[in-house]
Amino acid sequence: GTNSSYFDSTITTLCTDESGNVYAAGCFTNSSGNYFVAVWDGTQWSELGGINSLSANDCIWTICSDHYGVIYAAGSFRNSNSKFYVSMFNGLNWLELGPTTLFGTIGGIYSIKATDTNNVYAAGDFVNPMGKWFVAQWNGIAWGELGGLNSLSANAQIESICIDSGNNIYAAGSFTDSLSDHYVASWDGLNWIQFGGPISAPLQGFVWSISADRNNNIYAAGGFRNSTNHFYVAVKNNP
Repeated sequence: GTNSSYFDSTITTLCTDESGNVYAAGCFTNSSGNYFVAVWDGTQWSELGGINSLSANDCIWTICSDHYGVIYAAGSFRNSNSKFYVSMFNGLNWLELGPTTLFGTIGGIYSIKATDTNNVYAAGDFVNPMGKWFVAQWNGIAWGELGGLNSLSANAQIESICIDSGNNIYAAGSFTDSLSDHYVASWDGLNWIQFGGPISAPLQGFVWSISADRNNNIYAAGGFRNSTNHFYVAVKNNP
């Protein structure tokens, strides 16, 4: 549309729902100075839920929609206890999704994804009691570390997660393997493994974004370069 002046700062994340609505969020604010999720209904942009319904107090880095059209948002914003949290819009109101003790007060949430089985996954710059970064899972009742304590045991922050059609979870970011190579980690329901193995994809730089296509091929991009010093998109075909 032509009312792009609706946004007064950076747009960091987009998503769509199954009805074709488009959602945007980032570091832009409303007239009250609050950060919010904007929705495009085909004609105009508006604040999802109405003015100050979310009232986030810092940037929103990630949004997603589940199979039922529920919208989730997370980022650098915190609740009244200074805890980072995932906010959920259920069609009427924005709600804090579960107790937030798992996310702590240091480091934000950079990526969230939801499945059609009411599971929500979140990752970013938060750590467990052992100082390891992990993927958090909301199972409809509580947040927990996907796979259990130190199952992924990432040694740096997670920038991106994605889900394939088999509900396998993938994570990537600044963390590295024992050879100091960045990689994509895969959760198959039982274990976290290095997707493709250490030989197939020694990514010599951080991974900002990963995605799965309908055939479950996994794509990665970020700060890594090829042998001619060019940035590129890596793909790993899923068998």
